[in-house]
Amino acid sequence: MSKPWMKFYPADWQADPALRSCAITARGLWLEMLCIMQKSQPVGHLLVNGKSPTTRGLATLCGATEREVVRGLAELESAGVFSRLDDGTIFSRRMVRDEERAAEAKEIGARGGNPALKSGVNPRDKATDNGGDKAQKPEARIQKENARDARLSDEIIDLVWSDAPPKARERSSKADVRRTLAAAVKRGGEVDSIMRALKAYWRSEDASKDDGAYAKGIHRMIEGDRWRDWASAPAGSTINPADEPINWAMRMTFWRKDGTWLGAWGPTPREKGCQCPSDLLEAV
Repeated sequence: MSKPWMKFYPADWQADPALRSCAITARGLWLEMLCIMQKSQPVGHLLVNGKSPTTRGLATLCGATEREVVRGLAELESAGVFSRLDDGTIFSRRMVRDEERAAEAKEIGARGGNPALKSGVNPRDKATDNGGDKAQKPEARIQKENARDARLSDEIIDLVWSDAPPKARERSSKADVRRTLAAAVKRGGEVDSIMRALKAYWRSEDASKDDGAYAKGIHRMIEGDRWRDWASAPAGSTINPADEPINWAMRMTFWRKDGTWLGAWGPTPREKGCQCPSDLLEAV
């Protein structure tokens, strides 16, 4: 059964460059399509009773003319607002990604999640997705970070920098990282997706052999969207907190400072399944 609600971030909607390039009629059509996709199975795909609707059928569902739907779909697709499966089915990348994350979090919870949870160190936050939800604030902040004209905070640059091996940092600079990351975001890349892809590359044999002697500079992996070659590669098995004590401590510092928490890090410290070490969670 589908949820009677869906995540929606007004700031993201208003700041998305691809969407803003479309006419208001096309944006209205996209919103109607999102409402249909939220109730579809699988969630995020434009399906009605398991089938892609015709333009005439979609027009009826959206209360528009078929001509308006045809023009709107063409405009949205040209701007890259949605994607299609091989069979032509339209889907929302964001909605599909959110659904996958929710399923992963549910699976982790079913397996018992973080052992620290059993001792009551990290109780589940009971907040909902309504305004003022503290569990959603970090995610919303990073999403706004992606969209607000690529003005990236120093914290985000530091995180991208610290995740890279020493050789990759020697071949780059924070200024280059900021420049190329901002450009990648303007092209539609998302910060957490880029970070996951970079981590997959850093952990690959290409970058790790001979102590990273052949690892490319950080900005070289970002510019030209080279990171996309690693976007679907696993960034390693489930993170073992003991393997990254410095990173986890830094992440908790950002969380306590202003709620910064990237989706690539998994559930937040207020959510079930957070992988942060229990000693760092005690102060939350």
